[in-house]
Amino acid sequence: MPQSMDKAITKKVLSDSTIYRETTMAAFTKTCEEVIQAITTVVRPRLGVAVARQLLDLHPIVPTFYNLVKTHKLSSATDLSTIGPDDIRTRPIISSCGGPSDRLSWLLVKVLSPLLQFVGAHIVNVDDFLASLSQCKIPSTASYASFDVTSLYTNVNNNNAVDAVISLYQQHQSQIPSMGFNANEIKIMLDAVLACNIFCFNDKIFEQRRGLAMGNRIAPLLAIIFLDHIERMSLTSEILLYKRYIDDVFVIGCDKTEVEKTLKRLNTFDDNISFTIEEPDDDGFLPFLNTKIRIVDGRGAWFSCTDTHT
Repeated sequence: MPQSMDKAITKKVLSDSTIYRETTMAAFTKTCEEVIQAITTVVRPRLGVAVARQLLDLHPIVPTFYNLVKTHKLSSATDLSTIGPDDIRTRPIISSCGGPSDRLSWLLVKVLSPLLQFVGAHIVNVDDFLASLSQCKIPSTASYASFDVTSLYTNVNNNNAVDAVISLYQQHQSQIPSMGFNANEIKIMLDAVLACNIFCFNDKIFEQRRGLAMGNRIAPLLAIIFLDHIERMSLTSEILLYKRYIDDVFVIGCDKTEVEKTLKRLNTFDDNISFTIEEPDDDGFLPFLNTKIRIVDGRGAWFSCTDTHT
């Protein structure tokens, strides 16, 4: 992509004042101090001076901002030589490697990742999804679809996401290697790393005002558990299978009406979180991750790159 196009896309993204605004180096310094405070008051008493020193970065860099183009959203007929910035959809990334939150985020991922085993909808890859699908008993009346969360990361309510993580942590702390951290200490560390939402672009300093910063190590885990909180209040026994990879969902309901009701319930809990639906094509196939799924008379079939399975 030409540099001029990249800059034009980024300027368009950053023009959304509900998500981004300019800030100062003083604000960046403040976020660095919050991380240092969390490491000093929380990590050091639990894990010792040596570990705390490894996590401290006294000279962090200001994260940079870039966009990842959603190439799968581009039509095969798209002429890349004439396409404009308004026609390209992207994922905004704040590259946090070397930034103030990077090391503490690494620790939080290590402590909190075991919680994902308690998120019923969570899948880690296609094989995980297909294993769940193959075990699902599907009646002939069943209906299936996929849901997608629009711009999940920038629309997450961070406070609610932290609350969801803390709630799950309190329920299962005795079942995971918690390193001795209590729920309040986890919250202090999460708040510190989430405050590190400041970045530079084109020699200017910006902050992300809303949502999770993609590029922060802990962001995917927070997003997964945040949606789990919404799903627990939305799913009923009439949903036979509900599996999600970050923000992509595959759902099977006892009938089409139940799938539609579930979509409606999911969309009632947060004004900024919007689930959209994709239904099977005329041949009954529905793309999900890197597979295509078809269910006929209670039997599922799928194919990926070269193999077909039933």
